[in-house]
Amino acid sequence: MTIRPTADRITSDATDVVAEKQPDGQWTVTGRPGCYDYNGAITALTIAEELARGASTDDPHIRDWEVELAEEACS
Repeated sequence: MTIRPTADRITSDATDVVAEKQPDGQWTVTGRPGCYDYNGAITALTIAEELARGASTDDPHIRDWEVELAEEACS
């Protein structure tokens, strides 16, 4: 699995989830509410990859990453 970041788009070869940089500099991620900074977008793509690989939403790593994203997400 590979996450491919560019200046304005982040993709993965393991999932159709895409993060895109918005004009205000924040990032949005398909299938997720709100917006994120660059690191949050990478985390969201990492979660998507792990879920695509078969990880459970109950996995402690997934839960921790979700908490981190919830704390950082803008509205």
